[in-house]
Amino acid sequence: MNTEIQLEPAKPKKQFAYADKAGIRYAVIMGPDEKARGEVTVKDMVSGEQHAVARAALAGWFAGK
Repeated sequence: MNTEIQLEPAKPKKQFAYADKAGIRYAVIMGPDEKARGEVTVKDMVSGEQHAVARAALAGWFAGK
């Protein structure tokens, strides 16, 4: 799976707009809250749905897509 990482700090709204313009299907978000829980949030940029996924299970989650 091709990936792209945003290294520069930017507001989520700006990063989501970039992902949408670039045709990126899924955005993976790991803020302080997700990090503390050992999770990431996966946002489907087409449907807008969001899913909490354990970091250790992320590759498996995408394998099911």
